[in-house]
Amino acid sequence: MVDNKGNFKDFLLDEPEAALQRGPFSYQDNEIQSLIDKFYLSKTPSLMTSHIIQLLTATQHLRYATTPFATFVKMRADKTPAERNAIFAEFHRHFKAARTWADKPELTVKEKEIMAAALQYAKQSLLQGIQELDLNDPLRIAWDESELRRDL
Repeated sequence: MVDNKGNFKDFLLDEPEAALQRGPFSYQDNEIQSLIDKFYLSKTPSLMTSHIIQLLTATQHLRYATTPFATFVKMRADKTPAERNAIFAEFHRHFKAARTWADKPELTVKEKEIMAAALQYAKQSLLQGIQELDLNDPLRIAWDESELRRDL
């Protein structure tokens, strides 16, 4: 992002509290990409870095700008219920894996702030996705909502 003086401003590093207060799907693709780039350049533990990059990449790929996860999947008419379920399962798996690293002592305060903002965004995406699925949708049936909510 660019501030009013034309200088690049990383909203997740400079304003972590503001980033956490944003509603679901308010991040733009270039902001998510910026966060992915930071993890590629970071010196954080490689396993955590791998999971958070995959989580953020999945977040970026599963929606367009402000399109919720479920809406994006529904727009993909070429996806079978099994394929949609696999996409959701992968997204969920990376979320759970990344969350286990969020409070590791080897992370810096800034890295923990990035993780918190990224995980909050992913949590909102997952919950919104479940809420938007039709009650009879095979994807919703395959995912026990109470299990997902417990994981979140």
